[in-house]
Amino acid sequence: MPPWFLSSAALLGAALISSSALAADVREGERIFRNHCYGCHALQEGVHRAGPSLHEVIGRPVGGLADYDYSAALEAAEFNWDAETLDTFLADPEALLPGNRMVLWGLEDAPRQALIRYLEAQQEAP
Repeated sequence: MPPWFLSSAALLGAALISSSALAADVREGERIFRNHCYGCHALQEGVHRAGPSLHEVIGRPVGGLADYDYSAALEAAEFNWDAETLDTFLADPEALLPGNRMVLWGLEDAPRQALIRYLEAQQEAP
């Protein structure tokens, strides 16, 4: 076999493993969402429970939904949700936004990362 074929096969194999790992991470994120978030948050646009809808949360300004009554802490925040800010918030919500009303005492690193991948995947889904 030509050397380029072996290199291409190796790259394809690595891509498949990476894709498989990402899919597993997203599935784990869905499990985390159902166990820790679903009681208070929906993924459907405009559907609010105790917490605001997380529909297209990534890229959205913190406290940015006009039809949800946020805590003063979230209303005063001046940044957007992205993977980094979600990671910080989900690790310790009170440390990032003191006075918020989120009932979460923080998630460990692996569950946080899986949950963030799941939220990202929901925005990419058709």
